[in-house]
Formats: sequence, C-alpha cells, structure tokens
Amino acid sequence: MPQHNANNFANASQLPTGEGVAPGRQAKLRGVSLEQALEHFLSSLESKNRAQGTRVAYCTDVEQFLSWLHDNNLTAQSPADIERADITDYLTSLGRAGVSGITRARKLAAIREYFRFLEGERLIVKSPTAGVETPKKEKHLRSYLLPDEYNRMLSLAGSDPRDFCILQTFLQTGVRVSELCSLRLDDIDIAGQTLHIREGKGMVARDVELEKKAIAAVKNYLLIRPAAPDDRLFLNRYGQPIGERGVRKLVVKYRTRAGINKKVSCHSLRHTFATYNAGIIGVVKEQAIAPEMVQDCGRAVVEKANLLQTGELGLPPLGIDK
Repeated sequence: MPQHNANNFANASQLPTGEGVAPGRQAKLRGVSLEQALEHFLSSLESKNRAQGTRVAYCTDVEQFLSWLHDNNLTAQSPADIERADITDYLTSLGRAGVSGITRARKLAAIREYFRFLEGERLIVKSPTAGVETPKKEKHLRSYLLPDEYNRMLSLAGSDPRDFCILQTFLQTGVRVSELCSLRLDDIDIAGQTLHIREGKGMVARDVELEKKAIAAVKNYLLIRPAAPDDRLFLNRYGQPIGERGVRKLVVKYRTRAGINKKVSCHSLRHTFATYNAGIIGVVKEQAIAPEMVQDCGRAVVEKANLLQTGELGLPPLGIDK
C-alpha cells in the first residue's frame, strides 16, 4: 500500500472554513495519513487489551478499505478527506463483487470503529460512516449434526484418545475453536467437573460444566498425552500446541470418513451443542454460556421443535461413550 508524506497534503489555507474549524485545526486534520491513523487505531486496540483475533480482523478490513480508496479516490490522502460517499461506494463495490451482506456488515463495523477512534482523538471532525446503513445480513440455516452423524464421527475417532477428546469437548461444551486451542492443563477441574475458559470472546473468562462423557474423554487423553514443556491441553504429533488450523483439518477428516456430505466445521459442532441444549438453557449457569450462545439456543428452540415434528431429531445423550 503506498505511503503518503505530510508534504503531499493540501495546504491548510485551501481548506473550507465554513464549518467553524480554525485554520490551525484544519492543518492538524490534514497532517495524518490514512496509514498513520490506522497504526494509532491498532495501538489503541492493543492498549484496551482487545483480543488478537479482533485486532487482526479490524486491521485486515480497514487496510482493504484504504487500498480500495487509493485505487478509486486519488484525492483521499488523509482521514479528513473521506466522505460518506466513499464508504457507500466501497460497500456497493463489494456487493457487486459478490461479497455477502454478513461480510460487508462486518467490514463496515471495522471501518466505523476506525473512524470513531479518529473522531474521539479529534483527528476528524465527524465520522464519514455516520448515517451509513448497515448491509442486511442473509438468513442462513444453522449447520449442526444429527445424532447418527456425530456418533459416526465419534466412533471413528475412538481409537485416538486426543481426537476423540477434542470432538467430545466441542459437543459437550460448545466452546469455540480458539478457546479449545487455548486450554491449559490447569483449566480442567476434574473433581469440580468444570472447564475454565480464560480467553473467551472479548477476553471474558467463564467456567463451563463438564458432563461425565467429556470428563471420561479428558481422563483417557491425559493418560497418553506426551510430556511437554508447554502446558496446553491439546498437543500435535510433535508435542507442540495444536493450532486452530490443525483442529479444523481434524474435524474435516472425520466428517469425510463418516460419509457426511454437508459442510461441517468446528462451528457446526458448537451449533450442535446449542441445538441439543435448546430449551434447557435456563438451568445452565449464565457464566457458563457465551452471550451469543444463549441467542443460538433461542433460535434452536424453534428449529428443534420443527425437527421433532418431522422426526428428524432424536434425543439421545449428546456424544457416545467410548
């Protein structure tokens, strides 16, 4: 992405003063490039202890917007040059390129946050995102597994205690893949039958109740877990912490071996947990469920009722005994 020097910015004397902005203030508004402003924004996110995944996502989305600006608006050199039309034109171009409404809404959220920061730092007078309507998100059916499907995956993983434990942890707790990969040995309280999630969404920790099948799977895995300097719970074949990519590949492997044709991801296992816990969410401790998981369970109540009527959904205990 091209870098811009402050000497290339328009002279403050050429700026409009009709909005009551002093000439000296206008010069300051023009004295920071879009990329410099992005660096300040990312530093602010880090100082607020925002999760690394959030920082990376915001950086990517804003950088893509700035790249589009440089290609489509040659006069845009600083944040003060950006107008609402630039934002709407960008969203329109994404839509024409086939980008989904969900993705466009996410990108707009990142851009809004970027300009909200600049407005708070008084590097711009007003955010150009003000008044920009959020793209409508498409309604998708939640992807989850039926009992026969997840039981086939678990059966195939039965000969590998680690893989079996990973699948059971997803199905019994509904954790995110990032949370699973961050689990440490002392996050497992077998006596107390709880799993401590220390790096949840928004850096909010919570405790999740463990069912007996998950506890049994963890115990079996710990018997064969190799000694390693790292205290992460799940390790790869090299004795190093398994990454999110490795876990995703593991889920795809067992989906394929189980002959499941529909798309199944780590998030599908999370949705499976929500679906089979629909209607009993009230008896689960609030802190044990991520906020959006409560929403998932609420939506799942309707889907579950429909499936029960059609006979598609059986109600055996979630997960099988090894």
